[in-house]
Amino acid sequence: MTYVLVDEVATPPKLILGYFTVGICEVMAAEMSPMFAKKYPPKLPAVRLGRLAVEQRQQGNHFGKALLFAAIKHYWKVAESVGGVALIVDAKDDRAADFYRHFGFQSFLTDPLKLFLPLGTVKQLLQ
Repeated sequence: MTYVLVDEVATPPKLILGYFTVGICEVMAAEMSPMFAKKYPPKLPAVRLGRLAVEQRQQGNHFGKALLFAAIKHYWKVAESVGGVALIVDAKDDRAADFYRHFGFQSFLTDPLKLFLPLGTVKQLLQ
């Protein structure tokens, strides 16, 4: 699914400020962390944040943070109804990975640009 943030007060056509996409995926617990490998079965359901982008001229206006928290809230709803142990994202570069790490995402053992936000961390962020 794709969610779009638009400037509602602009005259048409409305400016797209940013967007994110999410979908269901499966991850290997052993690639995430030793804790996940010990606690869970080998394959785990998760939600993938497929893309999060802010219109280039709008970067620096905190729309990325707003979109990320909207994605996290969406993930929470999905996890409550169908499960999923983490929100997964593939960062495009180190700068993007640092953005996600700032909010509690952790790198996979196998790829530092592939990150996950455990369900427990999501609970803390939303409280």
